[in-house]
Amino acid sequence: MVIASSRITQLALISIIITEGQRIAGRTKMQKIGYLTNITGWNVFTDFKYHYYGPYSETLANNLNSLVENRWVQEDFEITEQKNNQLYIYSANKSSTKRLNALINRARIQDEPLVEKTLGLIGQLNVFSPDNLEIMATLVFIRRSEGIDNNDELVKRVAELKDRFDEDRIRSNLNIFKILKPFMNN
Repeated sequence: MVIASSRITQLALISIIITEGQRIAGRTKMQKIGYLTNITGWNVFTDFKYHYYGPYSETLANNLNSLVENRWVQEDFEITEQKNNQLYIYSANKSSTKRLNALINRARIQDEPLVEKTLGLIGQLNVFSPDNLEIMATLVFIRRSEGIDNNDELVKRVAELKDRFDEDRIRSNLNIFKILKPFMNN
């Protein structure tokens, strides 16, 4: 079954990420988990483009902001010591959980297996740091957009784009392809 692309489905995917992740630490992490879950069969965010921190969707960002403005998603922030800037934290609050679950249930009606496998993937992705997710999402994005199948070439290409990470660090994140394999529609 193919899930229908609509704003409701976009909000449902964000709701799944927030509720399953429980606490998404950072906008970068939210975007990267959003990208990696979107490509597993959702395909509701079609505007992902390469950005400094990897794949970025303006539509995802706008929908997340809308959920925050309407108080369906809680947005807090912490000052980080190492970068001395704000780290945004996204979570569901008690009063909004019912509304987020209603969005998720609408997606379940369309494609319950997709929702269930997305829950499993988010559980695996949320353990990684924002930096590792940035590398992972960039590896996947570049492989898909530039068609680079050779891992050595892919690592070199991503190192060109992400000069703040060395090739060994990038190579250590190639496991994203093994993580994603069971979740991809073939």
